[in-house]
This record gives sequence, structure tokens and C-alpha cells, in this order.
Amino acid sequence: MELEVDQPKMKYDRPANDDRKPCPAEYVSFLKFITFHWMNRPIWLGFKRPLVDEDLTNVPLDVQTSTIIEEFYMSWTGDKPCPNGTTSCMGRGKLILSLIRFNLKDLLTTVLFKLCNDFLTFVPPLVLKQIIYYNGVKSTDPDAISVSYGVTFCLLMMLSLLFQTFCIQAYFDRAMIIGARIRVALVAAIYRKALLLSNAGQKASQLGQMINLMQVDAQKFQEISTYMNMLWSAPLQITLSMYLLYNELGPSTFVGLSVTILLLPFNSVLMGKVQMFQRQVMKVSDQRVKKTNEILDGIKVIKLYGWEESFTDEVEKLRTKELGTMKKMSQFSVIITFIWNCSPILVALFSFLCYSLLGNDLTSDRAFVSLALFNILRFPLIMLPNMINQLIQVYYYV
Repeated sequence: MELEVDQPKMKYDRPANDDRKPCPAEYVSFLKFITFHWMNRPIWLGFKRPLVDEDLTNVPLDVQTSTIIEEFYMSWTGDKPCPNGTTSCMGRGKLILSLIRFNLKDLLTTVLFKLCNDFLTFVPPLVLKQIIYYNGVKSTDPDAISVSYGVTFCLLMMLSLLFQTFCIQAYFDRAMIIGARIRVALVAAIYRKALLLSNAGQKASQLGQMINLMQVDAQKFQEISTYMNMLWSAPLQITLSMYLLYNELGPSTFVGLSVTILLLPFNSVLMGKVQMFQRQVMKVSDQRVKKTNEILDGIKVIKLYGWEESFTDEVEKLRTKELGTMKKMSQFSVIITFIWNCSPILVALFSFLCYSLLGNDLTSDRAFVSLALFNILRFPLIMLPNMINQLIQVYYYV
């Protein structure tokens, strides 16, 4: 399926020797962008025959390494390009603020898509209540309510889910691009700094530490960017869920909420343990990579004197220690995940129990709507502490 597009409007100038076709994502309409219509042609072409190099377009300019590095350094130095061959600009500003600044447009876009998705998430439970009400009235008195009433709410539910899908997919698309841009910027900055180190700096810096910074630490920044908006989205979803649940179950909602609050201190202790093991893993990992690089640098001497087993044992000891610490960290992480996966079920159980004990009639519409809201509440309750935990880990990487 061919795309009908206008002439591309480029944000940056391409190199003169760049003869690849520009990526359609740079100049398609909003409707084609949000539906990923521009991917139809390469997918359909790949279905008919194997793709070759001439079939591929260039990557968008805003995710090309040269563009990212230029924007990042200008953000770091206050819109002043970093002089070639110097590192004086690297000491200015805050790293986090610079990363936010040069991704500000995409960040605001993700906020908009996430906000629309969050509000659309609460439409199906409210529509479900009206559909159950329609079925109840229709079963007792078929002439009391029009068929168009039920059809209208069914269409409304379908449209809300459709637009919610568009919003969340567009959100993840931009969020993953932000993560890739951050990772490229950090790796480029670390690599540039390593190339420009003085002799004294080279002696003070460890090769294993630099490799870990580029391979592990930068990757953590990329991973956290995908769900970074949960820091404000989770409290918003929890607040709206609790408000709607209070309208359905009344004070019984707070009984379920108190179960969640009681689990917070226990979860905080477990998170502290995970952070402690995370620091230990980073320390041992640096030692292992350093030792491995030292062995590779002196491999001729090691092979000449037959010291392979002794050096292998040293690396194996460090690796065993690293894996042991990672195992302990994973065990505590599993416990945390189990608790927060069970918490929405416990919240619903205690809320329904209290509502029934107070002498209220738990009707089908009230029960199904409440279950739908509890299901919505499940994700932010799990993700909020997880994001706080990841932010603390990233803080140590900075």
C-alpha cells in the first residue's frame, strides 16, 4: 500500500552524501502517525519479498546520533556548542536537567497522550454500569427503555477503547524514542570523555568502570524513561479510582485502601534490601570487568607461563559472588512483586466484605463496576513503588 505524502519538512539538514529516502514518520499526517499507517508499505513489501538495502529508509533525523549529540551538548552548555577537543563544558549544569531539556518536546507529548489515556481508562467502567442498568430494565419491562439507549453506550465503550489504544501506542512510541535518545547521549558523552582524559585521569579511571557506565548504567536510564510518567499518572489514577469506588461502595472503600497503606512499610524495608544488593552488584561487577580486561591485556604472558587456571579461578570467584548477590536481590524483588500483585485482590476482598457486613445490598452493577475499578487500580499500585525503586537505583548510577 503506497503512502500519499507531501514534501517532507526537515528540522535538520541532511548530509550532502546521504542518498537514502527520508523516513515517512517525519512528515506524515497526525492520523497516519497515530495509526502507524506509514509502516504499511515496508510491512507489505516485506511480505511479498525479502527486503533489500534499497527498500529501507533513513532513520528519523531526531534519533540520529549526530543530531542527538549536538542537542545534548547544547542543552548541557546552555545553547553554546561544546568546543572541539575540550571537556570544559562537561562540568556545567545538571545531568538530569540537561536530559529533560533536550527531550522536553517529546516529554510534553508523552504527558498529553498519557493524560488522554488515563481519562479514557475510566470510561468503560462508567459505561458498563449503564449497560447493566439497561439490561436490568429491559429484562423486567421491554418497553420501558429504548434499544438505542443500549446501542449508544455499546458504541461509546467501543470508541473509548479504540481511542485509548491509539493514545497508549503513541505514548509508548514517543517514550521509547526518548529512552533511545537518552541512552545515545549518555554513551556518546562517556565515550567522548574517555577519549579526552589526561594521563592522570586515565590512571585514576578503570576501563571496567567505563564499560559498565556505557553498557549498564546508560541502559537503566533508557528503561526508566518508558514508565517515567507513572510518577504523576499513578497518583492521578489512584485518586480517580478511589473517588469512583467511594461513589459505589461508600466508606467501605477506605477499608481496602487501609490494607494497601499497611503494606507500604513492609514493602519499603524490602526495597531497601534490594537497593543494598544493587550497590553490591555494581561494585563486584566493576571488579570483575576490570579483572577480565587485565587478563585480556596480558593474555600472551598468561598463556606463556600457563597461568590460565589461576586467573580463571579469580574471575569465577568474582562472578560467583556477583551471581549470589543478584540471586538475593531477585528473591527480594519477587517478594515485592508478589505483595503488590496480591494487594488489589486483597483491597477488593476487604472492601466487598465490609460493604456486605454494613447491611448493604451488593448488586450486580455495583459489583462489576467496582471490580473494573479495582482492576484499573491494580496497575498504578504496582507501578508507583516500582518506579520509585527504579528512580533510587538510577540515582546511584548518576
